[in-house]
Amino acid sequence: MKCLACNTPVPDDAAQCPECGDPLGQWRELEHAAEGFLGEGAHWAQQGNRLRAALCLTKAAVLRPDDPRALKALGMILAQLGELDDATYYLTRCLTLADPDDKELQAALARIEALRGHEAQPEDAPPEAAAEPVAVGEPPPDEPRADEPTPQTASTDEEPATEPTPDPGEPDTGQEADTA
Repeated sequence: MKCLACNTPVPDDAAQCPECGDPLGQWRELEHAAEGFLGEGAHWAQQGNRLRAALCLTKAAVLRPDDPRALKALGMILAQLGELDDATYYLTRCLTLADPDDKELQAALARIEALRGHEAQPEDAPPEAAAEPVAVGEPPPDEPRADEPTPQTASTDEEPATEPTPDPGEPDTGQEADTA
């Protein structure tokens, strides 16, 4: 095991770090927890529950940020979940900490880059319509300008307008058609 305070290799039976004197009891508990999360993440991945696997492996990577096993397992699961940016981060970090010639990691990163390229320019997508250019500071064409009056809508409190009714005292001019 390594001392988490100074990263010095420490014998398994040591109670404190020989380099910095840091007590190792609490670190051993964290190491044990990280191993448990790694195992649990591998179990859930094998069962096909990628979300639970990612949760467990994230905990392992938080507890062991320099452990290539945790970083690689988390990166692979995140890639399967489509979280390509996060997967790239963890897999690249794993490559820098472990063997830079790891063919499996290189292949996984190449697949992620290929997926990114495919998502960026899908072959069967229709070409987008060209948008009308809008001058800087101008509102889009479908919005009214600030200096143009906006149409007023009638208030709902007002009575609807009706046609004038003839005064019963006035003579009939005959301009209206009989509706009988």
